[in-house]
Amino acid sequence: MMNNVTPLIIDFDPGLDDAVCFFMILGSKKFDVLGVCPVSGNKGLEITESNALKLCELVGREDIPVLRGASKGILKGRRTSGNVQDSNGLGRNVVLPNPTKKVEKEYAWDFVYRK
Repeated sequence: MMNNVTPLIIDFDPGLDDAVCFFMILGSKKFDVLGVCPVSGNKGLEITESNALKLCELVGREDIPVLRGASKGILKGRRTSGNVQDSNGLGRNVVLPNPTKKVEKEYAWDFVYRK
């Protein structure tokens, strides 16, 4: 029987919608998450990085490297959604502990190229 697990690097701007998707991916037996690369999107990079770290710790996956992605879009620069999904991007009244895990020193684009 062949192993049908797909290696996956997740490039996302973890707010509420991406957090749900992230949990679904981790709950599936079909993916091997090699790393997550938060980028600026609905919120700035400083918030999405923190959210990625918090989400990994919340589900006990501190082994997944979090690698800094782009701080702005290539074509349209930095645009955020304001206070949609609240100031933290995860939704009103969602408070997660500050992460102990740190962002890797390697940048996302180098990680993706290397993998």
